[in-house]
Formats: sequence, C-alpha cells, structure tokens
Amino acid sequence: VKGKVLDAESDQAVQAVIEIIDLDTQETVNKVVSDIFDGSFLVTLVAGKDYLYNVSRDGYLFYSESYALKEMEHGVPYNVEVRLQPIKVGETVVLKNIFFETGAYELKSISEPELQKLVDLMTENANISIEISGHTDNVGSASSNLTLSSNRAKAVADFLISKGVAESRISYKGMGDQAPIATNETEEGRAKNRRTEFKVIR
Repeated sequence: VKGKVLDAESDQAVQAVIEIIDLDTQETVNKVVSDIFDGSFLVTLVAGKDYLYNVSRDGYLFYSESYALKEMEHGVPYNVEVRLQPIKVGETVVLKNIFFETGAYELKSISEPELQKLVDLMTENANISIEISGHTDNVGSASSNLTLSSNRAKAVADFLISKGVAESRISYKGMGDQAPIATNETEEGRAKNRRTEFKVIR
C-alpha cells in the first residue's frame, strides 16, 4: 500500500501513524509513520490474510479501511490518498470495520480493533461528544430496517460505555435506509449503505 496523508482542509502533508492489523488475530502486524515533508508512506501486506489499516494523528479524526487479501496471491500495489479531517463539530466518520451478522445487531469480535480506536479518540479528546448512527440498505421493510439500524448504533454506544466513555458524551440513532451514500441497485452499493457512522456534535 503506497499512499499519502494530507490535511483534508489545507492539503498540507500530515505526519501520521499508519497501523496495520490482522483481522483474524486482531494483532498489529506493521506500523509506520508518514513522511513529515510530503505525507508519503509505504507498507507491505502479505497476501492470504485480511487486514484493517488505520491512520491517526493527534487533533484529527482517524481514518480506516480494510483489505481483503485472503483470496489474492499477488496483485498490483494499492495507491491511496488519506485526507484526515481535523476534529471539529459536524465532521462525520464512517466506521468501515464494524461488522455484524446479516440481519443482526451483535457486534462481531473482529470489530474490536476499530471500536478501540474510537474509544482512544474519545479518551484522548475528553471535551468532544459524538452521535452514532446506524444505516441499512433498502432490502426489507422500512420499519425493520429502522429498528435494526437503531440497535446496531446502540451496540456501538454500549461498547464505548463498557470501556469507560461517559454515557453523557454519546448519543445514537437509527436511520434505516433513509440516508444512502450509494445506489441500492447493486450489491456493492448496498454494502456501502450498510454502515455505522459517528459525528462530532460538540
């Protein structure tokens, strides 16, 4: 994975920590720091495994992505541009590595590395509060999707509270299928719409 980390507002290079986590073992397998002058970084991923990668820097909301390489023997490099958002009211982050069973709201254990990053963010920035929102695709009834998305958002909130984040700093809501970010006409689009987000509200 070859990339560059930039400030989303100024386009200036950001020296950030890029952490690679094996999703099966939940162990950190690589950690690098992007270049202070141009924000560039390079990490190597071994094929045959699935990974989460997380980019973080004090004063910014973290960025995460995942790479499913279990079925890949070799391939072309990934080129990414990570644009970190400074922490401020109104900014939203999609939690791309939060996983649930289909139609259920129990968090899978492989969600924990991402959830811990959110716990760390809340711990290190004790003055912020967030709203967690759950979203679904349009498969199924609107009422069942609303209930499912609300329960999924609550599951994330409950995890944060269980790790010591004050309940007063967290709110949650279900959006059902009312706020899609992609088409619901394709499986890829529906997968993007099934998501959990958080927004800084103060």
